[in-house]
Amino acid sequence: MIEAMKNNYGLSVRALVGELGISYATLMRWKRRISKGLAPIGKPGPKKVRPFDLGELKARIRELEHGRRRSRGTGRLRGAFDDAISRRELDRMIAAVRRDVNRKRSVQTCQVSWLRPNLAWAMDDCRCSGTGDA
Repeated sequence: MIEAMKNNYGLSVRALVGELGISYATLMRWKRRISKGLAPIGKPGPKKVRPFDLGELKARIRELEHGRRRSRGTGRLRGAFDDAISRRELDRMIAAVRRDVNRKRSVQTCQVSWLRPNLAWAMDDCRCSGTGDA
């Protein structure tokens, strides 16, 4: 696209990238990646090199103490898998398990279901002593 615009308008590549709002270095990086047969835009951050057992990771995530908003032990787990999986992906996996655990926990809480509306029974087991008031 840049080459076509360069030929049509007779502008330099630097002038075109300035008008498009991207840097010259970014354009050159994209061209280099395309010439190698890669996608022009990749995932940010360093690439992970160590293979890992996904089943073990999922089991260790399930073993964490999941609260409503946070999971205890996440830092230790990140340290164990820091050269195998990105923090972003690990956080997504932990959040998914935490949502599932919290959903199951809320289903298991005691729910009151009324058989008839506006009808309630109450028993008061309070006894006052000494004053004669009931």
